[in-house]
Amino acid sequence: MITHTEIVSLSVGSIDIGERLRVVDQDYVGLLAASIEESGLMQPIEVGKKTAKGRYPLIAGAHRLNAFMVLGWSQIPAVVVTANKLQAEMRQIDENLVRRELTPLDRATFLARRKELHEAIHPQARHGGDRRSDQVAKTGDLISRFTSEVSAKLDLSERSIQRAIARFTKIAPDVRERIATTWIAGRGAILDGLAKETPEMQRLLVAEMLFVRKPARSLGEAIARVRGPSIMEALDVDEKSFAALMRAWRGASQRVRDRFVEHVNGQAGEAAQVDEVA
Repeated sequence: MITHTEIVSLSVGSIDIGERLRVVDQDYVGLLAASIEESGLMQPIEVGKKTAKGRYPLIAGAHRLNAFMVLGWSQIPAVVVTANKLQAEMRQIDENLVRRELTPLDRATFLARRKELHEAIHPQARHGGDRRSDQVAKTGDLISRFTSEVSAKLDLSERSIQRAIARFTKIAPDVRERIATTWIAGRGAILDGLAKETPEMQRLLVAEMLFVRKPARSLGEAIARVRGPSIMEALDVDEKSFAALMRAWRGASQRVRDRFVEHVNGQAGEAAQVDEVA
């Protein structure tokens, strides 16, 4: 069970940020610092209980804490939360998930990690019963319960939660790291497209979209560059050319048609003569 204390004032230097699932955006920190300087801190940060070394592990509020550092302020309002390690990390994730500035990639990262924590807190979600049929039934029920729980808490559809988790699990870790702070992280459709490709293809496509001189402006353009025009695309070009030719034929006068036929026959005759010589 998670419990809270009253709001206390803590030394900024006594708080350990630790590893975060989400990269701290320094541009956002700058905006937040300006807002805090003008209007004050609207919501205290959350920290865990003091450790044996006298440190407070940060649970929620990395951007707010960094904003205080930018301002040079030594004390920050905080709520001390009593929770075990898994509960604390899940709280950090939920606190981030309800924020609207998350990119689709951020949201995918948090939801995937939350699913892992859910399985750690509820081991039966991963292991199930003794019999395989029991295991499948229980695991399916708990996965469904997980998506239902998160859906209700975060006002997200279960389908969008499953899609977000797929984005995280199917995009290679090094690819996720490379695109985390780029425009690609904010394009859900591109993330879905990348998730359907092999890791090697993902790397090639991302390289095209982040190419310095002339980046591909979409996933489709990147695919065209990497794979080249497909056979179907080539056939489409032929079909369009034929259709254009037929439109011109139908719109031409009889005199122009006769001239065209004469030209085509002349070209065919020249080709036949060349074949005979050869």
